[in-house]
Amino acid sequence: MRRCRRSMRGRNGTPPGYCRIARHSNRRGTRTRQRGTRRFLPRDAVEDEIERLHGALEAAASEVEFNRQQVADHLGEQYAAIFSAHLQMLRDRRLHEEIEEMIRERHYSPEYAVSRALRRYAKVFQSLEGQYMAERANDIFDIEKRILRNLLGASREELAQVTSPVLVLAHNLTPSETANLNPKFVLGMVTER
Repeated sequence: MRRCRRSMRGRNGTPPGYCRIARHSNRRGTRTRQRGTRRFLPRDAVEDEIERLHGALEAAASEVEFNRQQVADHLGEQYAAIFSAHLQMLRDRRLHEEIEEMIRERHYSPEYAVSRALRRYAKVFQSLEGQYMAERANDIFDIEKRILRNLLGASREELAQVTSPVLVLAHNLTPSETANLNPKFVLGMVTER
């Protein structure tokens, strides 16, 4: 446990004047080979899986729109622009068609198709010259993680759910993770990038 500069009441087993450290791991986001996921589909499941994909894409877009609105209200539209870009990608017809084609033609599961498509885009950004463009790959990983979480029905273990004072230590924080930080409980954060 680390001693915090400002004095506070101890909570949840933490002595007064101390705070907890929240370690957050998100090196590459959600993995597609989690328990219960499969790579290929039976032919008769394709239409149901495409329907499930559409639901996950809509849910992800709703979450991003919520984040965009929150950031715009608190910081202004210029800071919410990153979420507008995420929404644009989530609603991109060509991306939807590419993922659907993988599901229909190759019988990939929606999880696997989403990962294949978005990681291909991320690889392009990573290969571009200049640090700014290479870092945009993290935005694509953020979108991938959000869609996969909705497809898998995985419960969120977000930093927004912290209920006691913490310092956040993370390899990297995506824009949506940063937007969801609760300033009431997050006393500070440190990232590698």
